[in-house]
Amino acid sequence: MEKEIEHSLNGKTVLVIGLSKDPQKESHKVAKYLQENGYKIIPVNPTAEKILEETVFPSLERVPNSEKQKIDVINVFRPSEETEAIVDQAIRRFGEEKTKPVIWLQLGIKNDNAKQKAMKAGFGFVEDRCIKIEHKKRRGTLN
Repeated sequence: MEKEIEHSLNGKTVLVIGLSKDPQKESHKVAKYLQENGYKIIPVNPTAEKILEETVFPSLERVPNSEKQKIDVINVFRPSEETEAIVDQAIRRFGEEKTKPVIWLQLGIKNDNAKQKAMKAGFGFVEDRCIKIEHKKRRGTLN
């Protein structure tokens, strides 16, 4: 998992599934932090049009190919029981690609079936870790 974390942090574009419009929600805080630290975010939320000044897509499957090519990380803020379906969507969208994004399940989110499917399909996989915390730890801003 360490290799996948480093690869993710070295990327430039993070697709955020479950990004909330509410600035008090953790997904919003994490995405804003990523933006402030030079990452491009691509929000996925079925009920919003713009979040953090970015165009929002209703699902992973609706992200245009022009954006899809840039995605380094699929950062997931959805309940554990929804992650297997998200991995299935990622496999459909990226399965034939030579370079696939890392699928990153946020802190508290784990799913063994999702992990097995993702790894079998050639995706890097991180679970139960916060990308913001890992960035701060590894880039020297967390005391």
